[in-house]
Amino acid sequence: GSIYRQMLPYCNTAYITKVHCTIDSDTFFPNLDKLPAWSVEHTGDVVEENGLTYRFIEYINNKL
Repeated sequence: GSIYRQMLPYCNTAYITKVHCTIDSDTFFPNLDKLPAWSVEHTGDVVEENGLTYRFIEYINNKL
């Protein structure tokens, strides 16, 4: 998780898969929806597969 946070300012695009479920975890990717430098460029359709629901989201870094 700390490497993700350290490298984000150097990235111009982030391709994220958001899985719609709740699990216990000790490491998280930063929530780009809450970071002012990042905005959604493209949101894919919701996909249901093998009992999981997810979508692909492309974010862009507005500060680069």
